[in-house]
Amino acid sequence: MSKDIADKAYHFTVEVLQMHANARQRTGDFLMLTKVMENAVSLGEQATIAKEALSGQEQFNAYSSAYQFAIKTQYWLRILTDTGYVDFKTMGQLLGDARELSADLKIVVHQIKQKMSPAGMKAATKPRIKR
Repeated sequence: MSKDIADKAYHFTVEVLQMHANARQRTGDFLMLTKVMENAVSLGEQATIAKEALSGQEQFNAYSSAYQFAIKTQYWLRILTDTGYVDFKTMGQLLGDARELSADLKIVVHQIKQKMSPAGMKAATKPRIKR
């Protein structure tokens, strides 16, 4: 699933960057658009870092961070949609994608957290045979 999330996050970031470029040309203003872009890029970046993490703790931290950026991205997309700053069709699709990524990331963060807990660690280790 982690590879899927990193790929989804990458493609989502590309879509946000394309939206940013198109909307900026139309409006000339880009402060709110830049907030969406920055958070989407950070989301993708953290998901990629998590995919390549060397330890469970690094993976947990990166996915947790990606989840937070997904929530922030949703927030800014909602503001842009509700204010009519950018057309609803474009924002509706991006907002749906952001929600899906958030849900996926939340599941992965909880799964990793469970594996890292003492109970999860016991389940993951094989019992030793005493000789």
